[in-house]
Amino acid sequence: MTSKKLIYALCDPRTHEVRYIGRSSSGMERPKSHLRPSRLKEESYKVNWIKSLLAQGLKPTIQILHEFQDDATNEQLNHGEMWCIAHYKLCGYKLTNATDGGEGLLNPSDFIRSKLSKAHKGKRFSVEHKAKISESTKLSNTRKGKKLSEDHRAKMSKSAQNRPAISPETRSRMRAAQANRSPETRILLSEAAKKRWAEHNRTQTSLAEHFESN
Repeated sequence: MTSKKLIYALCDPRTHEVRYIGRSSSGMERPKSHLRPSRLKEESYKVNWIKSLLAQGLKPTIQILHEFQDDATNEQLNHGEMWCIAHYKLCGYKLTNATDGGEGLLNPSDFIRSKLSKAHKGKRFSVEHKAKISESTKLSNTRKGKKLSEDHRAKMSKSAQNRPAISPETRSRMRAAQANRSPETRILLSEAAKKRWAEHNRTQTSLAEHFESN
């Protein structure tokens, strides 16, 4: 990884399923910050999910979905985050994101809506401020039919090869948890895992095509 501006995902270490998508302007510092004690004091679906993993001696794995050039703007990062969240939700992933991404808090959850309502009760936004909020949530048009460059294909291949490995300790805990599963359950889980990986590969291709065309 060479760029500090990127879109990342937090994944379940047992299934590799994407559970949270975020943006960063500080490389891996932002993704890793989700495990800080101060961040774990927050009330959110994402934090509850992370705590449930930590209680089992596990922690989320980090996957880089897309790297931007260093001169990428906040608007590009916002658009990338919003597009990835929408795309993964459309593919059926159960994301823990409280909003649809971007800095405009598009479509926040009921919990976030309640907190925002209390925080902003009685406040009024100026015309200029409303215009800025509207502008920050606009999505750029996607150009169709553009093929991936060889450089982009090479980056996709390298990203797939560098997926974080599961530690021996985590593998041991996973084996212990799976020891009592019936043969029927194992078959069902195996088929589900194959389906997730196939969907993941299709999603990665769609992501690359989207960003390559913008």
